[in-house]
Amino acid sequence: MQTITVCTDAGHKNLHKQSVAVWATYIRTPSQTTHASGIISQHVKGSSHAELYAIANALHIIGKNYDLSKYKLIVYSDNLYALRNHLDGTLGKPKKDHLEVYDKWIRPHLDKAMIYEARHVKGHLPREEWGPSPARFYMQSWCDEEVQRMRRIAEGIVKEKVRQKKLALLQK
Repeated sequence: MQTITVCTDAGHKNLHKQSVAVWATYIRTPSQTTHASGIISQHVKGSSHAELYAIANALHIIGKNYDLSKYKLIVYSDNLYALRNHLDGTLGKPKKDHLEVYDKWIRPHLDKAMIYEARHVKGHLPREEWGPSPARFYMQSWCDEEVQRMRRIAEGIVKEKVRQKKLALLQK
């Protein structure tokens, strides 16, 4: 059985009364490796909510290119809430706005997969602590670094909008 492995990460911060959220994913398929990232345009209520958008974006990319019914899907995340409340169901009741993201953007892809596994990967580890399975930590490390890069870009956009708004008020 062929496997598609996905690693996701997301970041969230409130800045100038605005939600700034970004995502990154590292996808390994039998035929290629894909890296993707972006700014989440929807209002995000925290890091777990952002992580669900990261997973949704990764699954959307895969779903456009692969028939998931022919693959085992492994999803790695460093966010235990997103994994346990939504992907493997071991925690209690998920939040309504999180469930909306899951039901609309994640569940349809998971339902198509031949089989899927949700796995936790500890994020933010230095290389010397990666242990005997470095591939998943390499994927997570790339996602961590990309989320930081995207966060700087998103924060710059928000700060520029705030600056422009202040200038417009001063000119009135």
